[in-house]
This record gives sequence, structure tokens and C-alpha cells, in this order.
Amino acid sequence: MDDLWDGVKLMVGVSHAVLTGVSHTTYYRTGDQSANVSVTAGGGLSIGNGTAPNLVDGGFGDSSNDSLFFNSGLNVVGWYFLFDFGTPRIITEAKYYDANGSNPTGTWKWQGSNDGTSFVDIGSWFTLGDAAVQTFTQFNGNTMLFRYLRLAGVNGTSSSSSWRREIEFRY
Repeated sequence: MDDLWDGVKLMVGVSHAVLTGVSHTTYYRTGDQSANVSVTAGGGLSIGNGTAPNLVDGGFGDSSNDSLFFNSGLNVVGWYFLFDFGTPRIITEAKYYDANGSNPTGTWKWQGSNDGTSFVDIGSWFTLGDAAVQTFTQFNGNTMLFRYLRLAGVNGTSSSSSWRREIEFRY
């Protein structure tokens, strides 16, 4: 049994942990993930219709039951969605689905944490909603374990011209 852990190292920091010496197959979690990932909105994020948990409910309908849209023309600085996976995960990629993909809603970034208060940035900033399907490669090569991911607004203005349908995570 001890041979199983040979070469495995876990380095723990305040906001993240790094696991080395372990290989595993990752895949996208699709469908209703609300039992595995809780989602909340914070920082004054202004949702015009729908709710934050709709982003992981597996529904792709353009309605308040499956998706959400932002109130329009507002500064997105400080807005965020907080994804809680319950236990730390190594996220290797994420996909975002937008109803029409031609109504960007500011510049955003991914952040990770294990305590929900101290976050580290993951990869570079990006424009949210400028494609019908956006694949976030900021996580490629990630070896850090995070319980929480935060999708945080850093610049720009919100748009209510499109339903924000779903976010899927690969781990």
C-alpha cells in the first residue's frame, strides 16, 4: 500500500496546494453539475434575469430557468462568480457557452483558492462573451488544487444582449 504514495508530493500554501507525481485522466463534467459545484454571485454583480447556479445546471435554454443575463451598461470591476467544488480539484480547462457570442461583457480573469478569501490569479485576462463557445486554456498545465474558482471582472462594461448559458469544467 505504501508504494502507491511513492513519488507523490503535496505542497500546501495559504490559498492553494500543488500535487506532483500523480497522473490522472481529466474530462469535462457536463450536464447538471449543481450537486458537485455551487455557484454564487458577488461584488455587486448585477443579474437582470436568471440566477448564478444556472451556469452549472446543464440547461442551455435561453430563459431564466437555464441561463442568466447581466444588467446592461454597468462597470464589471469587482463583479465575480464563485464556484465551490466542495473539495480541492485540479482544473485543467473550462468552457463557457453564450447564446450568440457577439456581445462581450468586459474583461475577466480566473482565480483560485482553498479558503475562499485569499485568491491567486490563473493565466491571463480575457474578454467574456466574445464567442458562442469559449475554451479557457488558462488552466492548461495546471497542477494546483483549488476548492474555489472565481471568475472575476477586471475591466469594461456589462451587456444584457445575450444569455450566459453554461460553464463546464475539466478535472
